[in-house]
Amino acid sequence: MIIKLKLEKSDNIGLLISNLSENVNKLLLSKKKETNRVDLSGINWICPLSILPIAVLLSDLQDKGYNFNIIPPINQNIRFYLKAINFFKGIGTFATLQSKSYIPIVFMSTRPEKIQNREQIENSLKNMLLTKMNSKSTLSNALGYSLSEMFDNIWEHARSKYGWFLAQYYKNKEYADICVIDNGISIKGSYAQKRNLKSDTSAIKLALSGVSTKRDDRGIGLPSTKNLIVNSSLRGKFILLSGQGGYYASKKKELLFNLNCHWKGTIIFFRLYKTKKRVDWSPYVDYRYKL
Repeated sequence: MIIKLKLEKSDNIGLLISNLSENVNKLLLSKKKETNRVDLSGINWICPLSILPIAVLLSDLQDKGYNFNIIPPINQNIRFYLKAINFFKGIGTFATLQSKSYIPIVFMSTRPEKIQNREQIENSLKNMLLTKMNSKSTLSNALGYSLSEMFDNIWEHARSKYGWFLAQYYKNKEYADICVIDNGISIKGSYAQKRNLKSDTSAIKLALSGVSTKRDDRGIGLPSTKNLIVNSSLRGKFILLSGQGGYYASKKKELLFNLNCHWKGTIIFFRLYKTKKRVDWSPYVDYRYKL
């Protein structure tokens, strides 16, 4: 079976999500009893939101006994980049990371003994990205908070075997794209024991209003991080995809929508810009955002 994937060159978030949905649906049609050929020959552009979900889904299906051969891109630069970011298996150690404009695909075990090292993992990723952006004096506080909260969803809520991370800094555009993924029980699944929610969008809306999935108290991580990314001088974009639901926010726009595929878990993506001002996360915590 040949599976031809689409990755169009664009900064348009809507188009990226549309491509992602189409690619996920195609991969879910893979045949278990034959070799599936994933055709990347025609792609000429890659960003974390477009490529990391593909890598995670391929890895998950392979673990379940599916076989894949990758037809590499004709474009030599894209072929080199895929190799450089360790597509699609990723790396499980920081020892091989080098100082480039990207942090390659990193997978992190959620086993209890591994979670004990979470602070070290988060700090390592933060410091590498800050070095690439030359922004240690301005973004350390904000980026550290954002990564910590996003990984907390994996360590504490997702019930996923691994968490996945990929980041790219675009020097000419002066922004970084960061993607964090799990293939666990989704946000709706996290609420299952305390609330009977009818849809993934309802679960996302509840999470962004600050309702914890564990207790009847505030779960400030998601709304605070969204608020920090979007409303501070980072001037960023924030995307949350879970199950068949999605949410997008920028300074000028927010949108809750149905996703045209089903993602088994949660995808968090944010884009943040360099700034000359030091960004402190504390003013943005527990911002009571209403959809």
